Amino acid sequence: MNKVILRFIIAVLSVLAAHVAYAATYYVDFVSGKDGNDGLSQSTPFQHSPGDVNATLNAEALLLAAGDKVIFKGGVKYKGRINAAVSGSSAAPITFDGNSAGTYGTGKAIIDGSEPLAGWSQCSLNGSKAARLYCTSLPAGADPFALNIYEGDSRAILAQTPQPSNYFRTDNISEYFSVAPAQLSTGVINDPTNLSSFVGNWGSAKLVIWGGANLLYTQNITGYSSGKLSYEAVKTYTDRPTRYAIMNHPYALTNPGEYYVDVATKIIYYSPYGTSPVNVTYSVRDIGIAVQANYVKVKGFIVQKHKGGVAQSKSGIGIAVAGKSTTAPITGDMVESNEVRFNYSAEKGAAIHVDLTKSVYIGLNHVHHNVPNRGILVQRSDTPKTDSNKIDYAGGTGIAYFTATNGVISNNVLTNISGVHANGITLYIGSHNNVVNHNNVNIDGIALTTQASGNLTIAFNFLKTSENSYTMANWASAGASGLKYRNNVILNPYKKALYVSNDAYTGLVIVNNIMDGLAFQQPTGVPVDHNVYTTLFYLQSTKYGWKLSEGEAALPLTSVFVAPASNDYRLNAVSSGTLSKGNALQPPCCTVTGSAYIGHTNKYY
Repeated sequence: MNKVILRFIIAVLSVLAAHVAYAATYYVDFVSGKDGNDGLSQSTPFQHSPGDVNATLNAEALLLAAGDKVIFKGGVKYKGRINAAVSGSSAAPITFDGNSAGTYGTGKAIIDGSEPLAGWSQCSLNGSKAARLYCTSLPAGADPFALNIYEGDSRAILAQTPQPSNYFRTDNISEYFSVAPAQLSTGVINDPTNLSSFVGNWGSAKLVIWGGANLLYTQNITGYSSGKLSYEAVKTYTDRPTRYAIMNHPYALTNPGEYYVDVATKIIYYSPYGTSPVNVTYSVRDIGIAVQANYVKVKGFIVQKHKGGVAQSKSGIGIAVAGKSTTAPITGDMVESNEVRFNYSAEKGAAIHVDLTKSVYIGLNHVHHNVPNRGILVQRSDTPKTDSNKIDYAGGTGIAYFTATNGVISNNVLTNISGVHANGITLYIGSHNNVVNHNNVNIDGIALTTQASGNLTIAFNFLKTSENSYTMANWASAGASGLKYRNNVILNPYKKALYVSNDAYTGLVIVNNIMDGLAFQQPTGVPVDHNVYTTLFYLQSTKYGWKLSEGEAALPLTSVFVAPASNDYRLNAVSSGTLSKGNALQPPCCTVTGSAYIGHTNKYY
């Protein structure tokens, strides 16, 4: 071999060996660590993580390298924001680890965005019906309407009437006051039946009103007199009752876990869960972990209690992964096996927010009790994979792809997605060439929606909704060709399982599904076959020219599944010609296995 080439190979191997030898593991203990330590052992940990703006001395000076790991002590609350701004490599990512191996401390490390809210003393408030009240000063600079207060791990809410039955669903409009269109004029509600009993000062109160585009609006109240309320006008519906609630009024402060803020005096009035306020916190930081580089892994943390106020759409986020431009997305990042909870974004920012990325993996996370946040939002990204996450109690859509292409949403479980205008899974705004497969979505509202997104394969999902809405829908939009619905269970008590707008018929395939009604006119020339209909939508009748297609059957739910009344949706035997047609699905990004409907092996609860 040429000596020059040999020397070059030896030099390269030496560099690689040196890299392997010097990849380091650092330890962080926010309670007992010191930034002047070397961080290289559990007995000499840093207090602050590299990348935290509050780090000093050695922790601040350290520049992480590919293959390095930063392990946080389990069970310890870390009070700071971590900015992961140094890239690893595909073979050797930089890892931020919340004690996933369980060898440093007990349980997971907690990235906590809150601080104590102290200084409580007993007090009283005219108009309040709470049994016990305690007061303290509103912290300097705090937004009274975005405090995100917790007593321990129990959520406290801004006082609201009617009283919400679930503090993680304060926007349940079915519990709001209801007024007929005749009781509304522009910017005025005339409702003495519900409003005349209010006692106390209206100066700090807000109106929450359901209006146009199926949204809730929080409006300033401009006047009140004899059951008539004036407010900053928004568009409301004229063909149905309007729903509204009063927030942050003394009269609304009735039950434990509620608070009222006097905006003028900057005093917080709180009704504690126990005899006095214990371990009460409010959120002060906007993001827990912000990944801003390539090949960074974030795993094994609890990330909680971050907040974002009005006009702060990228705040109130537990974990953010974001590049700086469409021409230079960050690549190869991984967010896995984290618990992300108790975060609050007034603008419905996501608990996990991904933007301007390529080949990012979001998997095995438990995302829960983030209200009014979305669960996971992926936008302006290519080849994302969102896999095996559990999302529970999101105030916005559970998993949303906006301009996210060539990706996968698979094996996720979504429950209690109940916010106004919130869906289970959504693919919007040019989210082309994606696969949505093997997900279990069981929620009140629409389980899966698409719009302006084409070449989508939606296969082997269990989708169930309980409210009077579609279970799965494609809204009218351009660019929605190539929609393929295969091998799904789509359940709906109102016979509205699947709706597809008529401008999405090009390349449309609906094959091998079990569903409660095809909720649109049967399109001519579109493959709609080998489906089982457990109920029929009103358009599915001879009156409208509908008939069963090849291999299709109309069978009651009880003859298709083992015990649907007990949520046992394993298949019973069906005719051999039904659900027998199917082809291997090979969209651009991946392969979805299964040539015929294979049924479910587990019960769904």
